[in-house]
Amino acid sequence: MKKYLFTILLFIGLLLGANVSHAAITVDATSTAQTASAGLTFSHTTAGSNRLLLVKTSGNDVTGVTYGGVAMTKIINFFGGMDTAIWSLANPALGANNIVITKTFGNTVGVGISFNGVSQSSSIDATTTLSIGNTTNISTSIVTHSANEMLVDFVVAPTGYTETPDVAQTSRVAYSDTVQNYRHYSSTKPAATAGTYSMTWTQSGSTAAQTSLAIVSLNNYVAPPRKLKGMGLSR
Repeated sequence: MKKYLFTILLFIGLLLGANVSHAAITVDATSTAQTASAGLTFSHTTAGSNRLLLVKTSGNDVTGVTYGGVAMTKIINFFGGMDTAIWSLANPALGANNIVITKTFGNTVGVGISFNGVSQSSSIDATTTLSIGNTTNISTSIVTHSANEMLVDFVVAPTGYTETPDVAQTSRVAYSDTVQNYRHYSSTKPAATAGTYSMTWTQSGSTAAQTSLAIVSLNNYVAPPRKLKGMGLSR
């Protein structure tokens, strides 16, 4: 009897797990802008479902970022040679809306990247940062805690230096500003299983320069189970 009961429970467990849907995280859109003024407004267009927006700002005097009038949350505040902050907003408004960066002093630069397939209840799994100089190899690791995550990194280096991502990473942004005289980069890499992953860039220039690297790992969206008809069970 116990054997049959175990078989039935195992079958039900398979039914419950068979239709759990894990959405793959994909990049939706990117945007960049700069101004010599204090504060910056620029447009970013979102599409798709289970959206997340990340915005990178530079400088330690940025006091807030909004998208479509909704305040974003600062998830990285890194002062280490190249001051970098990363701001996050789950479920940003669809379509073309303004990213507004509020800053005390002049020279404002913004980078926006939106994603689809991200968990709306727990979008951010982990973050890490690195400030490094006198080396042409910029690399650090991050530990993920669930399957099917997406790693997103942001690199800031002085103008005149070129950063090339590792072959396992997909370049998303390579932007030079003329107000802070920095180069701004971003790349992504899928993380199929929980574990430790590295994000690596190779720097080329006359000498190694001070460089900042920030990494964010995104949790993927998992669709809620559906009900099994007539059994009162979720699937």
